[in-house]
Amino acid sequence: MSTRFRNLTSVSAFRIFWVLFLSILLSALTSAIWGRFSVGAVWVSSLGFTGGFTFWQLRLVTGVDAEKIKSAPWSLATVLLALSSLLFTLPAGEWISGGWDPSVYLQTASQISETGGLLFEHQDLIAQSPEMRELLFRDVHGIPEPFGGMRIFEDKISPQFYHVYPALLALFVSIAGFSSALWVNSLLNVLSLCLMSLFARRWTGSAAWGFLAALALYFFPGQIWQAKFSTAELLTQVLILGGFLFLHRWSGAPSSNKIDAFLAGISLGCAFLTRYDTLMLLMVLAPVLCYFIGQALYRKGVLLFFVSWAFIYLIWVQHQKIAPFYSPLGPMVFKMVGLSVGLCFFTFLAGLFPWVQRCLKKFRTPLLWVLTAGWWGWMAVNWQIRPHLTQAGVLHEHLYAFFSPLGLGNLIGSFFGPAKVSMLYLESLFHPLGLFFVLLVVPVLWWQIRGPASAGWAFSGLAVMVVLTWQPLNDLFMIWVSRRFNSMVIPWLILGLAAGFFLLQKKVFSKKYNWIPPVVLLLLIGLQFPASRFMMTQREWPGALKWFENVAEALPEHAILYTDQKGFGSPFRFIWGKRAFELRKQNSVSLRKLLDHFVEVPPSEPIYFLTTSPVLRHEPGWESVGEFTLETSMIIQPRTRMPDGIRSRGGAFVLYCLKP
Repeated sequence: MSTRFRNLTSVSAFRIFWVLFLSILLSALTSAIWGRFSVGAVWVSSLGFTGGFTFWQLRLVTGVDAEKIKSAPWSLATVLLALSSLLFTLPAGEWISGGWDPSVYLQTASQISETGGLLFEHQDLIAQSPEMRELLFRDVHGIPEPFGGMRIFEDKISPQFYHVYPALLALFVSIAGFSSALWVNSLLNVLSLCLMSLFARRWTGSAAWGFLAALALYFFPGQIWQAKFSTAELLTQVLILGGFLFLHRWSGAPSSNKIDAFLAGISLGCAFLTRYDTLMLLMVLAPVLCYFIGQALYRKGVLLFFVSWAFIYLIWVQHQKIAPFYSPLGPMVFKMVGLSVGLCFFTFLAGLFPWVQRCLKKFRTPLLWVLTAGWWGWMAVNWQIRPHLTQAGVLHEHLYAFFSPLGLGNLIGSFFGPAKVSMLYLESLFHPLGLFFVLLVVPVLWWQIRGPASAGWAFSGLAVMVVLTWQPLNDLFMIWVSRRFNSMVIPWLILGLAAGFFLLQKKVFSKKYNWIPPVVLLLLIGLQFPASRFMMTQREWPGALKWFENVAEALPEHAILYTDQKGFGSPFRFIWGKRAFELRKQNSVSLRKLLDHFVEVPPSEPIYFLTTSPVLRHEPGWESVGEFTLETSMIIQPRTRMPDGIRSRGGAFVLYCLKP
């Protein structure tokens, strides 16, 4: 048995760790869906399943992976590098004021920890009169929303977004308190850097280049910012990298590593349950894998991969029943899913015929050159020409007239719309020279296709990159520090850069000069350093958590609190348990209506009001009970470049009380 454990450490320890990681995520999510979330239940189910998997692995493991032992120094260097990232990603930002995406995730996590489910009982909100709802609630397509991202469903509060990530945060909240949830992305960043190294090592066959790929991600400005910003993109990145890493392990030994195909499917399916836009990646990956069903060597692994998605689909169906406000199957997406299913059928049939494989092999080189030329041409237009186009130009007029009868007028509109500057974000993130080299060498990914995993990675990343540079879902805030790009595109580009320079080192440079490619890569990483340094030294909303705690401590346990500051009511309700409300419109008219309401309907218990407005000083009955000055800051959001400045936020808040 001791020998087996020794072998297990070298061969399958990471596989067992990954099973534990996925078990925790899915146990936390499913228990929250069923309204039974608890730390004990999650740990018992996760450790039980992982223990069974470990016992099964003990019976199968044979031999020691000599390559892993040989590359141990680079592995140690990668781990130390990843851990050192905590020096500048902790402490993280404190985005807890409502309406921002991080606050929705964090407040959802707090409520999952408190209530055990994803539908929250807040009857005082539900019971508001129509007149008060008009003052306090926003209407979103006919759905009442008392706070940003928190909507009313079946007389309960249903939080927006998908919930793998807040379920993970809820574990930290339950174990170590609310502030620990702010650490999660910093820890996920450590894991992501290790995964980037492992994946690049498997792709290139070089542990040194795996380390360099991790180093490029380590200094990437958007990655640093995301590690301090409590949203789901970093967890999605971890799951995508882990999924493709296991897919690559299976593809390298499809007869003996079939379990890795299953784990890859679960990982990528879990990425979809974390962020719905992972669907773009899956819609391309599925047809690519279907092509390989016709090859006996890969058939069982591909089928296991898709079987895992059936399990994910069952969880998604249950999730949608209690979280209906974030369905990805809008009309446009539904058409794309239909197209993907059709392509799956087509590629499956194509893979059954040996002559198709022979033709693809025969014409592989010219087809890849066409794809490469198309890539370079599209990137040149998208980067150098498109940002200067306008919707008032003659070109837009002619293209719109031509494509509108085909039902593609919206695509032309988006080509000339605000998203036309999306490449400028990438230019700012990578530096112009760095982006030039990235776009130049990334085609090496499809030139090095050697099986299902490499084909899936190359074409999925290509598709997501093209879609996001065409139109990043009309949300420029998602792009300014690469949130949309961060999950898939950034690792895809970095791996392409590392693979391209490794190929140059191997094929072009003699042994005497093979130091040149890694040095050039290090110089390109250095070009990003000013932006990286800025991100390393900045925290957003520092001190906000302590400020909210101070105000909450000044309030009675179940106080009724109103505020005219957008986003400042929801933390008190969902994190500190106060009966808090926010005025829908932050103006003097709404404030006047609310104050008049308290005159017409005198309260039966004390009412508190948090504001920066001087109006309440002169209102009869209202008394000041405390002053709370918030001095904090957030990063400025330029439209076409990396952030390079901060702006002050906060104000001199006064807490007033109206007694019966």
